[in-house]
Amino acid sequence: MNLFDAVEKRHSYRGGFRDVPVPREDLRKLVQAGLQAPSGCNAQTTSFVIVDDPAVLAKLADIMDRPVVRAAKAVIVCVSVLSESCVPRVARWRYAPSGNPSAGRLLKGGSNRD
Repeated sequence: MNLFDAVEKRHSYRGGFRDVPVPREDLRKLVQAGLQAPSGCNAQTTSFVIVDDPAVLAKLADIMDRPVVRAAKAVIVCVSVLSESCVPRVARWRYAPSGNPSAGRLLKGGSNRD
């Protein structure tokens, strides 16, 4: 399947999920795909954490407060930090919390052109 076929045929699933554990190997494959994605300035600042322990998932659900997280049998948490090597390129951008404890957004603080 080429990229355009994948984009055209993708869909969102809004139904219920099966009440079965997600195979750890499937989770590892998803993380590996994320690790192979390019990163800005080749900084490779992204880490992934597989969470499938029910007690930890419950704590994460308390933080996220989203129905999909409460129903999840596994979650892949993406953690990223700004690399010092990229700071000059993004110096005119600043990071601000989005109100969601798991995400953030970039706010433009002027032109991003040097």
